[in-house]
Amino acid sequence: MEGSLFNPGFLGGTFLWWIGQVADDSTWRENINEGKYKDPKEGTPGWGYRYKVRILGLHDQEEDSVKSDQLPWAQVMYPVTAGGGQNGNFSTPAINQGMFVFGFFMDGQDQQVPVIMGVLGNNASTTLESKTGNAGGKNFTPQSGQSKGSKKDKTKKVADKELRTADPEEGTYPTVEGSDGVHQETVEDKKTGDVLTRKHAIACPDPQKNSDMRGIQTVSEMLSKKIEQFQKTSLFYDAAAGLPVLDAGKTPDVMIEEASQEMSKYMKGIMGRVQEYTTDQFNKELEPVLKISNPAERNRLLKNSIDGLEKISCLFNNIAKGLPGLVLGALLNLFAKKKSQSGDTSSTPPGSTAIPPLPPDGSYSPTPVCSSEELVGEVLGQTINQIMEGFDDAIAPVLYGATNSSNSLGSTQGSNLLGSLGGFGALGGLKFDIAKAAAFIGGVSELFPCDPNPQCSPHDTHTLQGGGSGKPPAQQPNLASLAKAASDVVNAGGGVSGSDIKNAVAKKQNLTIPSPSSLRRGINLDGSIMTEAEFAASSAIAADIGEVTAQSAARRRAEFNRLRESGGLDPLVDF
Repeated sequence: MEGSLFNPGFLGGTFLWWIGQVADDSTWRENINEGKYKDPKEGTPGWGYRYKVRILGLHDQEEDSVKSDQLPWAQVMYPVTAGGGQNGNFSTPAINQGMFVFGFFMDGQDQQVPVIMGVLGNNASTTLESKTGNAGGKNFTPQSGQSKGSKKDKTKKVADKELRTADPEEGTYPTVEGSDGVHQETVEDKKTGDVLTRKHAIACPDPQKNSDMRGIQTVSEMLSKKIEQFQKTSLFYDAAAGLPVLDAGKTPDVMIEEASQEMSKYMKGIMGRVQEYTTDQFNKELEPVLKISNPAERNRLLKNSIDGLEKISCLFNNIAKGLPGLVLGALLNLFAKKKSQSGDTSSTPPGSTAIPPLPPDGSYSPTPVCSSEELVGEVLGQTINQIMEGFDDAIAPVLYGATNSSNSLGSTQGSNLLGSLGGFGALGGLKFDIAKAAAFIGGVSELFPCDPNPQCSPHDTHTLQGGGSGKPPAQQPNLASLAKAASDVVNAGGGVSGSDIKNAVAKKQNLTIPSPSSLRRGINLDGSIMTEAEFAASSAIAADIGEVTAQSAARRRAEFNRLRESGGLDPLVDF
């Protein structure tokens, strides 16, 4: 076939090369439907993947002569390994705006049907323009795939693996856009590293190890790290870019609240030890009392002691319900204390009024071990008053019942039993040791000596990257320091001291605890006759514990009136 209508170059007789740059994607991205469709004839805007390309030597650099949306469509030539779409064999081209591509003209000299054969790789050290040619930038210059075009693409997202952690130059994007940037650190690497190095507390079934304290220490350490990372987001680009999406909208106050909830599960284990200690003290107090009690009344006293144990159990259940709030308050107080110690109250980090500013490089920063001891000590200090009053309320009916029973039989020991009322006594006294309570282990754990000892990990924490790890003894929580922290809370007015303990039986501070005989006749411990107010108070006590009936109340009043009138004791009646 010959003639002017025949173009041999179209068949390959004349092979014309070209090099060009892919134009702003707003001119070609609608060629492919971004959503699902049923009918390919109606749902396909264009003919496969095609791109607008500005070809060097054929199109001017400026937009005045040929605008980007008027450039010719360039088809894509796929490798044989990709297929052409038949039988489900196809490949999606990874071509973006700003890339330099090369190919040939399928129509030869007419130069209207360019075909893309390949892409020229970009060097990671090349500075890329942040605007396309039709948005104020320059064509035929290195451009970013994220460059601003004439129309904003709301569907365009940047993955973590495409964001570098190095600070971007002014007017550029912090994106990884180089074929040789395979080893460049990205935000994905930073986030992955944070997950791999995040510490998780390892629980130990052996009660001797007291792993609850180390669990609180680990949570405190990770909380400090999260807050420090949040504070750095306003100062350093890599910290802001590496902040997890779930933490991006959280303020430090929210982080503290979440940490307090996690710490509460460990604090519940510590309070469980205190409950065992309280129960043990309860049983020790009642053991001699029950031995000398009236055998006829022993069943009733045993029932009262069971009721007392139930009261102690309910007491600690109520404390457990309020642990998240107690731990949260202790954490906020702890951060406020650190802030005041920092000496810088002018700069308050966003999202919290309690956390201190970042310490200067090389300065002292409180260690998690100190924070965990202070935190647990403050929680215990805040609950000491409630525990001691609950203890007194539980043990009082048993002691009074046993005392009255003993005195009714003439026992000389009965008059001394009420001396044990007053619960644990002053904080730090012989009957309540915070360090012993926090580390108390019930006797049931030693009931079967032939049982094998629980096997525990030699490590305190675990990370996905490094495995198990531990801390030297000097960096582990110390129960003596914990007890001191609780005492400091009490001395500062946050808890209760020995002089502040309200006698749960007397119900009034500074009211002398009456003896068993005075419960029946109105006589003080020193042998003096009660005043009318003291007799009324002792009568109220007897009524509270169920020791007074209508008949006995009348009899007590008659005996009290007789004593007041006679001005002394009747040896035949009172001794």
